[in-house]
Amino acid sequence: SEFEKQRLTESIARKDKALNSFEFEVEGLNQKVSTLTTEISNRQRINESADDHVKIIGEMEKELDLLRAQIVIKDSALKQEADERASLRKHIDALQKEHSAAHEKQ
Repeated sequence: SEFEKQRLTESIARKDKALNSFEFEVEGLNQKVSTLTTEISNRQRINESADDHVKIIGEMEKELDLLRAQIVIKDSALKQEADERASLRKHIDALQKEHSAAHEKQ
């Protein structure tokens, strides 16, 4: 009976030691999981932020394309207006010459 008691006590001690070792391993694994979860969360935030930046850049590029198109249209309109002014200036010069010529004849 004393031998049986000793054997059971030793068995319990071994099982307690194994359980403590297992609990220590589980605690270490839980810490790794927590660390990895935090790291994944941080990376997701970085990725989302990067995605937001990509979207913003895309929107800005679209806006720039629209502005460039407007510039081309306005530039074309300004060129046409400059051509019309030059044509009107030539017409005015011709009229002034005719007017001067008519005055000189009188």
